Amino acid sequence: MIWRKESGKIWKYPLVWGLLLLFFLFNLWNIYISVGTYSRQEWRKMHEISRDGQWDPSVVEYAQDMYEDLDIFAMMRTKMLSTGYEPKGAFREFVNECYRFFDGRVKEIRANGEGEGDYYPGQYLEIHNILYVDILSYVWLEMAILVSFLVIYLMDYERICRTADLVYSSPKGREIQVRKLLVGLVHGMAASLLLLGGTLAVFFLIVPMDGLWEVPLTAPLVANVRVFWLYPFITYQSMTVGAYLIASLITGLLLVLGVGILSGILQIVVRNSYRAVIIMLILLLGLYVFSGVQTGTYFDVFCRMSPAGLWGRCGTWFMEWDLVMCFQGNEVLTLIFHYLICAIGVAAGVRRWMRSDL
Repeated sequence: MIWRKESGKIWKYPLVWGLLLLFFLFNLWNIYISVGTYSRQEWRKMHEISRDGQWDPSVVEYAQDMYEDLDIFAMMRTKMLSTGYEPKGAFREFVNECYRFFDGRVKEIRANGEGEGDYYPGQYLEIHNILYVDILSYVWLEMAILVSFLVIYLMDYERICRTADLVYSSPKGREIQVRKLLVGLVHGMAASLLLLGGTLAVFFLIVPMDGLWEVPLTAPLVANVRVFWLYPFITYQSMTVGAYLIASLITGLLLVLGVGILSGILQIVVRNSYRAVIIMLILLLGLYVFSGVQTGTYFDVFCRMSPAGLWGRCGTWFMEWDLVMCFQGNEVLTLIFHYLICAIGVAAGVRRWMRSDL
């Protein structure tokens, strides 16, 4: 009964549809300015060239030489010099060990031909950066806003209707609030999936990818310019373009769900949507700033293990890039850490809240 009633409140609320429309229109505009410099016919022609292997010999030679000349340790030292980041002591040895792993991956890629797959000339069109950095990073942010808004809206509905005292005064009423959190999460994720699906549908309608999903992400022609350097994406494990998209979507969805749970816990604690939103914004902005701390020690890893830190690395998940989070599985570890914090918050905060006399 409560699921049907609360679901009606969500989908009959004009602001929900307004947010969905606003975010979708923004994404359409973002796609236009990101890929609009090329017509759909040009993308199609480039796709045909890539699919049929009709590359200019100089482009092919350049791509083949990319791994032959790649010195992963020189790249690590260059990053340290250019960013001014210098790991210290035991953490320096840990970073070196991670890059020894990447050196092994480079040798593996050379040996098994993983780096010889054809793809778009990423150094010209930068498809990876466009999709994951220019578009999906904004979509994850929009989805987090949607989920958090629906959770907080449902849980604060009684205060808006001035019946909060009646609901909070009994254990049954407080149990209903917890159910509202779950309803808000389910419908928030459903609305987010609508937004994500619509955005990706438009993107892939413009940028043809058929026949290219099985190309290894490590292929040199996938390489994009990252800050100052052009070099291929060296993933922790062998991944195709399609597998990387699926892994990124799963990671992004878990990230959004975690933010939604956190917003629900805050609403339970403060019992006011305005305060919950303000605290949520301050918390996430603080975590994002905190993720930029540089001490050269393991403390830097801790600073980056947050939803904001993980969002900031969107586009470089599951691959070599960040000197601090250069170890395999850092994305999974970050999500586990966040969900563990949420579980502690639910187990301690909600349980105490359910038993307290208000």
